[in-house]
Amino acid sequence: MRKNNDSGRLTVYLISAVIFAGAVILLIVNSINGSDVSSAQINSNTSSTGNSFSGENKTPSPPEIKTAMSDDGITPRVPACVVKGAESYYSDSLIIDNPDDFLCIVNRKYNLSSDYCPEDLVTVSIPFAPGRTDDVKQMRSEASAALSELYNAAEKEGFKLYGASGFRSYNTQMVLFNKSVASKGSIEEAGKLNALPGQSEHQLGLAMDFTLEELGYRLKESFGETEEGIWLRENCHKFGFIIRYPKGKEDITGYSYEPWHCRYVGKKAAEYIYENSLTLEEFYGLK
Repeated sequence: MRKNNDSGRLTVYLISAVIFAGAVILLIVNSINGSDVSSAQINSNTSSTGNSFSGENKTPSPPEIKTAMSDDGITPRVPACVVKGAESYYSDSLIIDNPDDFLCIVNRKYNLSSDYCPEDLVTVSIPFAPGRTDDVKQMRSEASAALSELYNAAEKEGFKLYGASGFRSYNTQMVLFNKSVASKGSIEEAGKLNALPGQSEHQLGLAMDFTLEELGYRLKESFGETEEGIWLRENCHKFGFIIRYPKGKEDITGYSYEPWHCRYVGKKAAEYIYENSLTLEEFYGLK
């Protein structure tokens, strides 16, 4: 009789052990699944944050590009080089596919094709420095309207800005760069201040250089220390513009400090970029 009781107890113990082991395994599985969900949620949250602006909790889409290769997939397809030796500037460049986007990025790596020209160029209605040709007095229509608002606001506060250069075609940029090379003696020195054709924001029709009568209508770094330059830096974002090449960010933008160079990106993005002290490269996470 005792043996039967012992056998019954053993059966109960075995069943209890199996149930306990099952419970442990279930807890482990749930724990693993829970970790996976948490990780996925973290990854999802991470991917949806970043350069958010104007209440949008998302990172702007990166520039659309196509590799700078010809149809054979071997020969680099780059804009015509200006002078012998300029090829190095295009060695790893990419031709952007979205030049009409107000937030597109153009720099030493992301280039415009040689035949790109905005279709909605208009003559801007602000005064220009003497001697400027009609072609550089143009911008895309939306940027031109915003520029007029900026100029009028500055004038109301007693600041007199003059346009120095707006739209510049690929060919115009080529002429300017060649002159800079002749003046500075090398492509490298010229490239510190002047963009090669295809690498200039002016070709977008979204950039405007400003100058002052007191500076002899020239583009000088001292513009940034004038009352007009300070006003422009602190207020241009209200009209959809950014100072594209700010001081201290030369290693990121690839260009020297240009307090006179304003780029239209739209009010929402401009406000975010200004408030967070970003360059367009940092805005896209392309540092």
